[in-house]
Amino acid sequence: MISYEKMDKKISFVLVFLLCILLVNYTFKDLFNIVNPMIRGLISLFFMSIVGILYLANLSLVLKRIGNYFLLTYIFFITIFLMNLLIFPEIKQYLPETLFWFFIICLPTALYYLAIQDKKIFLEMLLKSAYLQLLIGLFFIVSFFIRGTGNVYDMVFSYHISIPVILLLYKFFRERSVLDLILVVLGVLSILMIGSRGPLLSIIVFILLSILFQTYGRRKEGKSILFSLLIGVLISFGLLYLDKIIIMLERIFTSLGVDSRTLRIFTNDNIDFSTGRGPIYDATKEKILENPLWGHGILGDREFLNGTYPHNLFLELLAQFGIILGSILIIIFFVYTFLSFINKYKAERDLALLFFSIGVVQLFVSNTFWMSYNFWLFLAVCISSVHLPKRYKERESY
Repeated sequence: MISYEKMDKKISFVLVFLLCILLVNYTFKDLFNIVNPMIRGLISLFFMSIVGILYLANLSLVLKRIGNYFLLTYIFFITIFLMNLLIFPEIKQYLPETLFWFFIICLPTALYYLAIQDKKIFLEMLLKSAYLQLLIGLFFIVSFFIRGTGNVYDMVFSYHISIPVILLLYKFFRERSVLDLILVVLGVLSILMIGSRGPLLSIIVFILLSILFQTYGRRKEGKSILFSLLIGVLISFGLLYLDKIIIMLERIFTSLGVDSRTLRIFTNDNIDFSTGRGPIYDATKEKILENPLWGHGILGDREFLNGTYPHNLFLELLAQFGIILGSILIIIFFVYTFLSFINKYKAERDLALLFFSIGVVQLFVSNTFWMSYNFWLFLAVCISSVHLPKRYKERESY
């Protein structure tokens, strides 16, 4: 008979492996300069098949713990999608990719998390994986320099690498490790070199939340308060001399033959994280007002946005579910988020802060919540924080 701790480790490994393999998949195709769409698709299929095998191998453990909840959740969402398809048949062309990501990746990820009893096991395994993830990301950067490509913009990579950066930043706040700080700086520089500004926003939000909720120490501990003040002073100093810092970094990157799109936009006095999305926001708002009560259905925004999405979580909810139901969902989201942030169980509270920064912040500038596994993982953290009984929490504080 498998012990509870071993079961938690096996389920946690599946979730952590998913985060790592997605970065491996992306980096592998870039390292070998694979551009053929068919070959890239086959490589992705190979890596995702490995993930699928791991999920299936541990499915019995999950069903043993939350079997009824697992089944009812799938029945609920399958029913919702079928009803939506009957009412809005025009969205069927957008379903295949969304259904794959939601039912095969996002929903299982959330449910597997709910099956973990000691969340501290998952958190510690997640933190250890950050070193591997960042190492893989640095391989990506090395290949970038080997190719000698100066003008490269890669939004997907920057979001992938922001995950270990935020995890190591959390670890630095908790343990004050100089190595972690150095790795965080390398990760941020990688994002500045070839990434977008969205991941930087996620990192900034995490820093602010960490200072606010003091995830790295006891709330009344003097050293933690002093450390918070120090971080606050450094952030203030950085903001005060932001223009000079950006110009200096741009000159350094230029001397290395790197044309950073992010820094170029910043030096042009544009620190708006919604660059280029104004027309999408405006079109979405107009359509929301056209059908404010019922909305345009799940994925209905793709129909009037020519296949894309609103690039804003709240606009997407309002466009798809209408102002009434959409507003209710947004209010529920706020309530659950707040309750998870003040959860007395430290491991789960910290996981909420981590995955809010990783999975939620980016949904206000990029991606869609139906295909964001980190977003659904955050929702699972919230549900666990509020509803699951005490035996499903960490067994002891740390």
